[in-house]
Amino acid sequence: MANLGYIVLLVAFFFGTYTVFLAANAGFGRKEQLYVAARYGVFAVAGLMSAAAFALLYAFATHDFTIRYVWQHSDSTMPMFYNMLALWGGQEGSLLFWAWILSLFSAVVVVQNKNRHRDLMPHVIWILQAIVLFFTVLMVFSANPFHPFAEFDSAAALDLPLRGRGLNPQLQTPVMAIHPPMLYFGYIGWTIPFAFGIAALITRRSDAEWTKTTRRWALVAWIFLTVGNLLGSYWAYTELGWGGFWAWDPVENAALIPWFTGTAYLHSIQIQERRGILKIWNVVLVTLSFVLTVFGTFLTRSGFVNSVHSFAKSDIGFYFLFFLAVVLLGAFGLIIARRDVLKAEARIDSLVSREFVYLLNNILLLGSALAVLAGTIWPPLSELILNSPITIAEPWFNRVMAPIGILLLFLAGAGPLFPWRRASKGFFMKQVLWPTIAALVMAGATVALWTTLFPLSPVVACATDAVCGPGRHCADGTCVRDTSIAAVLAVACVVFLVVTVLQEYARGTRLRMKNTGARVASAVGGLVARAPRRFGGYIVHVGFAFLFIAFAGQCFKQEFTATMKAGETVSFAGHSIRLDRVETYTDTHKRGAIAHISLFDGNELVATLAPEDRVYNSQDNPKSTEVDIHSTLWRDLYFILRGVGGPAAAPTIADIKVYYNPMMLFLWLGGVVMVLGTIVSIMPVMTRATVPVRRKSLAPVPTVAIIIVVAILSLIGIGVASARAEEPRERERVVQAAETRDPRAQRVDDALMCPCPDCNFSKILARCGCGKAEMHRERIGKLVAAGKSPDEIIAMYLKEFGGRVLAVPVATAANTMVRVLPYVAIGLALLLVVGLARVWIKRSAKEARGDGRRVEPGPGALPATTPPFDERFERDLKRIDR
Repeated sequence: MANLGYIVLLVAFFFGTYTVFLAANAGFGRKEQLYVAARYGVFAVAGLMSAAAFALLYAFATHDFTIRYVWQHSDSTMPMFYNMLALWGGQEGSLLFWAWILSLFSAVVVVQNKNRHRDLMPHVIWILQAIVLFFTVLMVFSANPFHPFAEFDSAAALDLPLRGRGLNPQLQTPVMAIHPPMLYFGYIGWTIPFAFGIAALITRRSDAEWTKTTRRWALVAWIFLTVGNLLGSYWAYTELGWGGFWAWDPVENAALIPWFTGTAYLHSIQIQERRGILKIWNVVLVTLSFVLTVFGTFLTRSGFVNSVHSFAKSDIGFYFLFFLAVVLLGAFGLIIARRDVLKAEARIDSLVSREFVYLLNNILLLGSALAVLAGTIWPPLSELILNSPITIAEPWFNRVMAPIGILLLFLAGAGPLFPWRRASKGFFMKQVLWPTIAALVMAGATVALWTTLFPLSPVVACATDAVCGPGRHCADGTCVRDTSIAAVLAVACVVFLVVTVLQEYARGTRLRMKNTGARVASAVGGLVARAPRRFGGYIVHVGFAFLFIAFAGQCFKQEFTATMKAGETVSFAGHSIRLDRVETYTDTHKRGAIAHISLFDGNELVATLAPEDRVYNSQDNPKSTEVDIHSTLWRDLYFILRGVGGPAAAPTIADIKVYYNPMMLFLWLGGVVMVLGTIVSIMPVMTRATVPVRRKSLAPVPTVAIIIVVAILSLIGIGVASARAEEPRERERVVQAAETRDPRAQRVDDALMCPCPDCNFSKILARCGCGKAEMHRERIGKLVAAGKSPDEIIAMYLKEFGGRVLAVPVATAANTMVRVLPYVAIGLALLLVVGLARVWIKRSAKEARGDGRRVEPGPGALPATTPPFDERFERDLKRIDR
């Protein structure tokens, strides 16, 4: 099988090379016969990549350990389901998966455009096939997934496991059956808009046809990235046992950065389609989105960054750097060469307009991408250039991203309130009145109720603020939380956005009822059916707001630890937690311990939980923590079993950690709402006769079915991973106070990274579950008890382990520059855009007075004055029907 698979890859390499040659000659030489041959070449490459993928899957199914990749990532004792998931569990297999899916996407594009875009398609084909060829080159010459495992015949003598090393235990979960493919689909999906954009430049096409053709592909890529990131968050939350959902790990960031640029592109293309402006900007955005997906792959596979998710370091990083250089030089060189055909057909007429709000949105999204990129790549650059090893972890990113995120949330609510071109003062004030009132009322209520929303548990007595720790202060002899301005603003912006969307739906529904006499439900359905892109986008914005409810809830997060004997009960966060018993087990695949816990609200039993601590029977004996979570709409109680004690055969003591996470359900609910909104957005427009409007610019794309499958699989994965329950058992309860860590020691834990060799400064000490982390926490606790201040302990660790031990680096000139860089870039971009817009507005005013040649409005432009809402909305609906 190893030789057969490699031969298939070699044949795919030659077919791919030939197809690129044929398509390029067909495009530049305008030869129809070569174009037809190139189309068949696309199908041949897709077939060969499918054969290679199925060959590797067959090797996993039959435990063919004569293939090194199969031996490294599977185990004959693992369930077959997880053995098959190993296809993308390692570096070589994930490259094959990428090339396979991209070849299939390319074939779909060729079928969709069989009789369309004859000038663009040859160039689209050679661009797509060149990218497939790049991944094929990697597999043929550097990362062969079918590489023979010659040592297998003598594995016993070499003390190697005959049944295979096995898949990483933390990947053996149903969510991981969905999360990596979703990210890969998102990465690969951006290749299609990129290919069409470059093809439009090559052929000197300056219209918006290519953006309309690929809009659904862009939406599909965007929702796949969204779902992939949210599933990754869910996996981290439920599998890693640290109580959080996003650690700002470099590989997590690599998937988030193209999400920002892709979101900017989806908003920006609306301006080009409506007004005929921002043509250069849209090509730049789609190029950046594609390049950043490849750059994220480079980060994962090159060993350039330190991450718990990275693949083993290899030499393919140089291949990726070369490929990125070629793409960037080629794309931006072409943009510069074609700048004469990318001139705008209109101008921005007012700062109080939807297109200007979208520009602000784009600037903030690009600033977000820059902030995350800078924080991700600066640590290795600091070590390489300045010989100063540092770590940039969660606290740094939270501080930098919070202001930008709140502004993005505000603009998501403000955008629908602005019309295209310009708004009169009276119209604008009428639009923003109720959303603003609602936001101010909610902000005031949040501040007034801050200390009573989620009170600290247990109550900590204090005499000074130093006793309470970071984010808290002493008031009336007890510790209370500091009011978080960021959280208050986030809650206010959430309400502003939701009220804005409800207002838009209400006005549209009222108009439909007035014009058609329909009932409310029918009017809402007709409204969405006739303008799915607009009202589906509003639904996505509501889902985005739900995410920020969960983010704001993190301000109220609490935790406690307890070492409990069977039958003991502790109180925490208004609940009683009883350890019923500790159970151990062993099977062919792993061994572990389970703590059976009963959760009470007063005297009422509300749930039974069973967190686990596992050790797998692979060569490295990796540990895995299986948490258990009790969720309500308002909070999660997150249980971790850190270890057991007592007799080895029948332990009776459990070391338990519990996190109290408010509003977590809104994070997952927001993801579901965003998926539903995207499904609505890509639905075909319906006329009054409920017949889909078939636009020549939009080829039928089977994206609705794809996204529905994604949503269903996501919900199944979440349901399977969280469905654990057991019948309760009553025992005598003896309530004792929960153990709480000294706030001064907690401050040190939050400020340091775990310095053990296994973690390698990749996890914050407060949340790391390794044995060495517990030793360091005990050491810090003893130092605090001995009278050492937090600053003295942090300085001691800094001297002992170097700069990488700090979660937030020392504020040197270089580190400060990196921190303020996103804000400086955003500020300069705002000044530039406002300045240019003012120049355009003055020029348009002169032309309107006859002082110059008037530039006609672009396609879909609205009148210069703002009509009443009903008239404006009815005209929008009529335009959709045409």
